Amino acid sequence: MRNDQSTNGAELNGAQAGRNAHGISADVETLPKVPACLGPPPVIDGEDADAYEQLLAMVIEVVKPVDIMDWFWVRDIADLQWEILRLRRAKANYVEETARRAVEAKALLGDDDTPFPEKLDISDVLSVVIHSAETTGRIERIVTAMEARRDRAFREIERHRGNSSVRSRRAAKQIEDAEFRVIEPNNSAEGHTA
Repeated sequence: MRNDQSTNGAELNGAQAGRNAHGISADVETLPKVPACLGPPPVIDGEDADAYEQLLAMVIEVVKPVDIMDWFWVRDIADLQWEILRLRRAKANYVEETARRAVEAKALLGDDDTPFPEKLDISDVLSVVIHSAETTGRIERIVTAMEARRDRAFREIERHRGNSSVRSRRAAKQIEDAEFRVIEPNNSAEGHTA
């Protein structure tokens, strides 16, 4: 895991501003800082730390965390989505590399002097997808499980906020009830009038 301070969640203010395809602003300059207790992001060597920070900034903007529980879920959602994207890239890289090796082997075993193709033919890629369904299927099952965890985190935020609003309403009612008292007129003040 990459631990350099420039990619720590607490250093979000260095990321670029922008809008995604859904119109969500990723202007991290205006977002609150991620609590340092959440530690560094799950960015490994070779991955783009700025891309992770943009993803985290978009999740922060959507969720608008107000307490530490929200921050835990924001971080879980961003980390899970990052890992989902990583697995999808790994699956695509696996299929492409396996297809490339298959075409290379076919060219080496062939009787003709056909040169190795610059680009893979779609039929070669599809053949690999079919023949490596066990491996790609495992990746898909992991991705599906991670998506379910991410979606549960969003539901937990909604549930937590619903409970928080109920607690806030109860506290407000208790304050109102405690502050309300009848004040009797002071009769001693009336006797001093001239």
